Amino acid sequence: MKIIIGVLMLALTACHSTKRLGKHTIDTPTADSILSAIEIHDTAMNVFAAQQKNIDNLDSRWPSFHSLDARIKMSYTDQKQAADLNAHVVIIQDSLTWMNVTGPFNFEVMRLLIVNDTVQIIDRLHKTYLIKPINYLTKISGIPFTHHSFQSVLLGKPFIIDSIINQVKYFENDISTYLLKGIGHSSVLYFKANAKQPEKSVFTDSIGKKTINFQFENYTSTGGGILPFDCTINLITDEKNPPELMMELFWTVKELIWDMPVEYLFVIPENYTQQ
Repeated sequence: MKIIIGVLMLALTACHSTKRLGKHTIDTPTADSILSAIEIHDTAMNVFAAQQKNIDNLDSRWPSFHSLDARIKMSYTDQKQAADLNAHVVIIQDSLTWMNVTGPFNFEVMRLLIVNDTVQIIDRLHKTYLIKPINYLTKISGIPFTHHSFQSVLLGKPFIIDSIINQVKYFENDISTYLLKGIGHSSVLYFKANAKQPEKSVFTDSIGKKTINFQFENYTSTGGGILPFDCTINLITDEKNPPELMMELFWTVKELIWDMPVEYLFVIPENYTQQ
């Protein structure tokens, strides 16, 4: 039935044409033209496969390690406040994340500990603490974090949920973009010509109506891999028109120690109130 309707539509289109048709010779494709078209298609597919391989190999270009001890300088801005902070970060890969954040005059602001997909935070300013499941990181940041992806972002990796390229675009300024699209979200990675690491990635949550921009700079060889020592994250809400900046965080790595014994302290004071 669908075929019959399709033929009828073509016939009606021909009948309503006001231009008189003359003789028309149908060009039969030659073997050479067919082979040329196949070669062009194969070349495009090979380029696409190479780009997919580039995405698949992103993890292998970052340092492979068991533990990491880092000192980081941060600048934080949101709609209500701005602050310059320092952080001492300890990571045991896929197992533990500890962070001690201090403000001016080395005043401790907070401590964070993630173990076994449980988040614990000590708030020194308000003398409170909380113990939450790992999805609490998503609630406060708008980014659908797992423990692994949270550690990855701390190491300056682009935030990616789906790793299959759906679309590639090229621009005159030698920037190429890779679109990786999932259900309700998408990621776009920006690469300079011949670069193996992205200079920018954009994660869009169409359900939560949020856009998170990641900027990566100052790539440096360390720990057997390459890390961006300067990173910027900003969170934009798409619920308003125009979209509105909600939060921005910039950090720069000052010191890194790989695969050495690490020390961290996390003790909740007895007089602190649980939230």
